[in-house]
Amino acid sequence: NNTTFVHNIIDPTNAIEMYDETNITDMAPGFTDANNDIYTLSDTSPALNAGDILTAPDVDLVGTTRPAGDGPDIGCYERAP
Repeated sequence: NNTTFVHNIIDPTNAIEMYDETNITDMAPGFTDANNDIYTLSDTSPALNAGDILTAPDVDLVGTTRPAGDGPDIGCYERAP
């Protein structure tokens, strides 16, 4: 398998060797309200500004331009200031 995962938030109990140092594997993702299926990022999320400016899409899932902060956020939603 030649799959590599980069710039993701991954449950540390599932972290395997194909994940590189660009992934967040040692802390909670900081979703707004995952219990109610709201997966936008809270203002304390480690995913804020942690994406790769060269490979991140220009817009997020709902059309917010990336980056909205110092860098693109990891995940499908960009947190607008």
